[in-house]
Amino acid sequence: MHSFLSQNWPIFIERYKRVLLIAILFFAFITRVYMLDFPSDYMFDEIYHGITIQLISQNDPRAFEWWHPQFEGGEMIDWLHPPLAKYTQAAGVLVFGQNSFGWRISSALFGVGVVWLTFILAQKLFGTRVGLLAALLVSLDGLVLVQSRIAMNDIHVTFFTLASIICYWTYREHSTTPAFTLKRLRWLLITCFMLGLTIASKWSGAFVIGIVGLSEVFFAGKQWITWVRVNKRTATKVRIFEFATQLSTLISIGIALISIPLVIYIASYGQMFLQGKGFDHFIGLHNQIWWYQTSLEATHAYQSRPWQWFLNIKPVWYFVDFRTNEPNANIYAFGNPMLHWVGISTVFLSTIW
Repeated sequence: MHSFLSQNWPIFIERYKRVLLIAILFFAFITRVYMLDFPSDYMFDEIYHGITIQLISQNDPRAFEWWHPQFEGGEMIDWLHPPLAKYTQAAGVLVFGQNSFGWRISSALFGVGVVWLTFILAQKLFGTRVGLLAALLVSLDGLVLVQSRIAMNDIHVTFFTLASIICYWTYREHSTTPAFTLKRLRWLLITCFMLGLTIASKWSGAFVIGIVGLSEVFFAGKQWITWVRVNKRTATKVRIFEFATQLSTLISIGIALISIPLVIYIASYGQMFLQGKGFDHFIGLHNQIWWYQTSLEATHAYQSRPWQWFLNIKPVWYFVDFRTNEPNANIYAFGNPMLHWVGISTVFLSTIW
């Protein structure tokens, strides 16, 4: 029996991989849209994102202004984050109305997209079976599920981060030769475009740009060492020329990794510019963002540190509904500890091997 399964299971997976992937994505979709309108009021940071989504859907310039006071219901405008995710959420409001389903449906769809991109990335790295397993595990993870059912921008930046990594990996697949081919250039530009969408969703996307940049430095150094070993007896002038060529290529890639995402980021504020605000307002807004993010000293008893999120140690409660004679309703952001802890270990081991 064991022999039969070991011989036929890979064949079954390969033959029905599309059906299995569709089944996983359908499961992810259902679990993200079922009762998506509950609770009907804002929960957690939706008091910032929700009202801003409404303003953007109405083309209200207040969405990009930092000086407005708190609304009567306690809501405040989210001008701290780039607007790309809020555009997609505003589209949901325009289609489904100004309600909880409308402002959350974008997160649900991008959450399904995260499951799909996880499959693509894992398949590229480890094959179809691992890709399907990874997609299934992500579809079951509590943290990803909760972030896919709330009107925030975290699931959007996760989606574009995965898309950027997939595009960059494809670019590296076309970088086996020193020649800068047209396909290689195309995938570099696509990667830069995706990185721009990443930072246009949230500033943390800048870390992805840094990782890609450091990877390029690493691969360039590795390529130079290989060339020197193969061409030990070449003349000094040839070595200098080859080094200068590789260095200029690396600098050009670095310029692309900075300039193209920056242009995309600025363009993401297109609605603000079309409303009549100039670049001076853009600069002033970002001065306010930087001041707020670097000078904020407010704390609360239930806050989590970044390393606690990474290690999945301390969850954050988004919503609690105390009911008489009925079970309480709780929504909290907390991943599957086994998946997170084992996942961190496997990432570490894969970098070594």
